[in-house]
Amino acid sequence: MMADGRLIFYLRRLMNFRYNRTAEDDKLTLRMLEPARDVEPEGIEINFEGMKSKFYELMEMDLIKGIPLQSVLETYGMSDESKAIWAD
Repeated sequence: MMADGRLIFYLRRLMNFRYNRTAEDDKLTLRMLEPARDVEPEGIEINFEGMKSKFYELMEMDLIKGIPLQSVLETYGMSDESKAIWAD
């Protein structure tokens, strides 16, 4: 089930990329970036870019394109997609 969930996630990222959505489009609203006001840990700011970079690293995704690396796509049986996207 976990592998299927990851496959679905990767497919969604590939579809977004096809419509010119990249890692640059992964953003939070300004309100989401504000420090917490009334709960622990109060006043601590969110380092979204650092969190995003770590997430991309853990998910084996490209930090610029926002899609899975070529090796990941091939592991999940998406060789054709891999060649089409990573050919350049």
